[in-house]
Amino acid sequence: MTSSTTRAAEKTPAYWAHIRRLVDSAPPLTDDQRARIRAAFHHTSSEVKAA
Repeated sequence: MTSSTTRAAEKTPAYWAHIRRLVDSAPPLTDDQRARIRAAFHHTSSEVKAA
């Protein structure tokens, strides 16, 4: 799939309906999974200043 095809697909309601169906059919996250995601995006103030 080319990038122009990808961009065109992202603009269609059918594409987003498909994504919603995939997300809705997924099992809920476990507490461990939520914690790992939170940790991946959590930055301390010193880490932010260093970046």
